[in-house]
Amino acid sequence: MFRPGDLDRDNDVDVFDVDLLAAEWLSGECGLLNDWCGGADQTAGGGVDFNDYAVTSSHWLSGVRPAAPVRVTATGGDAGISLDWADNSEADLACYNVYRSLSPGRDYYKLTRPGVTDSQFVDTGVTNCVAYHYVVTAIDEFGYESGYSEGVLASAGVQPVMRLLAGIGVQTVGSGVSNWQDQVGGNHAKQGTAADRPAVSGPAIHGQPAIDFSGDGKHLDVADSKDINTGGPYSGKTLVVVFKTGGDVAGRQVIWEQGGGVRGLNLYIDGGNLYVNGWNLGEAEVQWGPTGLSRPVSADTPYVATLVLDAGEGTFEAFINGVHAGLAGGVSKLYGHSNDCAFGHVEGATRFHDGSTAGPADFGGEIAEFHQYNRVLSSGDRQNLETALMLKYGMRRRR
Repeated sequence: MFRPGDLDRDNDVDVFDVDLLAAEWLSGECGLLNDWCGGADQTAGGGVDFNDYAVTSSHWLSGVRPAAPVRVTATGGDAGISLDWADNSEADLACYNVYRSLSPGRDYYKLTRPGVTDSQFVDTGVTNCVAYHYVVTAIDEFGYESGYSEGVLASAGVQPVMRLLAGIGVQTVGSGVSNWQDQVGGNHAKQGTAADRPAVSGPAIHGQPAIDFSGDGKHLDVADSKDINTGGPYSGKTLVVVFKTGGDVAGRQVIWEQGGGVRGLNLYIDGGNLYVNGWNLGEAEVQWGPTGLSRPVSADTPYVATLVLDAGEGTFEAFINGVHAGLAGGVSKLYGHSNDCAFGHVEGATRFHDGSTAGPADFGGEIAEFHQYNRVLSSGDRQNLETALMLKYGMRRRR
C-alpha cells in the first residue's frame, strides 16, 4: 500500500507528486480504465480537483518510515526476558516488531508475527543463561517499517556479575581497544596506555568479532570489585570464556587472571595445554590448590572453557567445549583476593600449577566472550550456555 499523496510511488510526498497532480488538474474523465488518472484522482471522485490536492498537501513531505523506537530496555527474569520501550508519536502508527539475535548487529529473527500494538513484549522462548540481543522497529498503517532501535542485551535465569562480548560495547582509540564494556555492571576491561591496547579482530571466530591480544604485551585490566574478586568469601564461581589460540601454544600465556599469589583464579596456556586453575592459601583459611586442571589444545583453534568452583561440594571442575576436563577435590571457599584482574597477561602476580607466581605470560590469541557468575550454574544451565556459544562460534565437542 502506498501512502496517500505519493503519486510517483517513490516513498515520499514532494514537489514531484504535485507535478503529477497538476498534469491531471481538473480532468473529469478519471476511472478504473486510466487508473484514476494515474492515481491523481485520489478520492476516486471521477475528476482531479481540490479534494485530491487536499490529500497531497496533508501528507506533504511525509516519509514512509516511522521513527525507530527509543529507550528500549530488556530485563531477564525466571520465565523469560521482558522488553519495554517508549511509545512512538506517529498518528498512523500500527504496531511494533521485536527482533532477536545471538550476534549483535546481525542475523536477527523476527519474534512478533503479527506485530505487537503495546510498547512492551515478553520473550518466553529463551534458554536460561544465554545472552540475546534485541532490536525493535515501528510499523505504520501503510506497512512501512522503521529502522532498528538501539540494541539491548539480556539473559533469563541466573544473572552473571560480568559479561563481555566483543560484538558490543568495545571502544577504540585508533585501532586499539581502550574500553571493553561490561554488559551487566561496571566491571569494564580497560587499557589507558596506547602501546598496550589490543586490537579488534573481526570477523575473527566463525565470522564473529574478537579481541586480538597478539602476544606482545597487549592486555586489558579490570579493577578490583566486590562482584569479581574483593568480596566473598565466594562459595561458588562459574567462569566461561570463548577464545582462540594463536600459532604458539607452547609458551605460558594468561587468558584471564584474578587475584595474586595467595588467592585467585586463572585460565592459561602452557606447554600445549589449557590450564583451569584456582587456589586459596591464606594462613587462617582452609587451604586448597592450585588445582592445575589441564587438557591439550591446538594452535589457531577456538574453544569454550569453563571453570566451576563449588565449595559446597568441595570440588573444582573444568570443561572444554562442554566436555568434562578434570576435577579437583578438597576445595573450600575462595576468599577475597585483590591485585586487580586482567585479560592477556599477569597483573602483578598470580599462581600457576607449578607454584610460580611471576608474569607477564602474554597471550597470543583472541578472546570473544567472557561470562562470570558468583554461583555454581546447574549442569543444565551451564550446558545450555556452552552449547549456544559453541554453535555461535562454530565449534564441536572435543574429547
